[in-house]
Parts: sequence; C-alpha cells; structure tokens
Amino acid sequence: LKNKVAVGDRSSMLEGSSTMEEHASADIDGWGADNGDLEAAEALVRRNQELARRKVDLAAQHSSLGTDVAQIDKRLEREHDPSLEELRQAKLDAMHDSAVSMQLLQEEREANLLAVMN
Repeated sequence: LKNKVAVGDRSSMLEGSSTMEEHASADIDGWGADNGDLEAAEALVRRNQELARRKVDLAAQHSSLGTDVAQIDKRLEREHDPSLEELRQAKLDAMHDSAVSMQLLQEEREANLLAVMN
C-alpha cells in the first residue's frame, strides 16, 4: 500500500495574506491622488484579492481531494483493486497540481504586494 496523505489545514495555507494586503492598501492610501502609479497599485491590489479568492478555492479542492484519497486508502486496505490504485494516483496528482498552483499564486501575490509597497 502506498503512503497515506495527510490533509493540511486550509487556514495555514492562507496565513498572513490579509495582513500583507492591509499594508498594501495603507500604502496606496498614503500616496495621494497626484501619483500616476496609483491606478497601477490599485489594479495590483484588486489582482491580489482575486488571487486570494482563487487560492481559497484551490485549498478547498486540495482538501476535498485529500479526503477522497483517504477514503480510497481505506478501501485499498480491504481489497486490492488496480482501478482504485489508478484513481488514487490521479487524485494525488491533482492534489500536487493544486498545491503547486497555490504556491504560484502566493508568489505572484507577494511580488504584487512588494511592487505596491515600493
């Protein structure tokens, strides 16, 4: 039987994101209306809000896939079924893809926030 997968806490994946966006919004508020970069900064903040929502969706998908894998693991303990093993692997691959996507979203959000703060 292959290694079991532990499902992570969704809140830990999102930790610190709202604080960084609050700082970015405060920086934008302090710039003043005459700064030509204000629109670009506001666009980055909106993009980061969109990325945050997407990350929450991916975290939910990741958690659901983890639950599916755990259920498949229980079935595989009782019976050997190659199709179940293939399904399990497909779910693990999808979990990996969602984790990579969440990491890429987080990196983009952080880069956007740094751009706004600088």
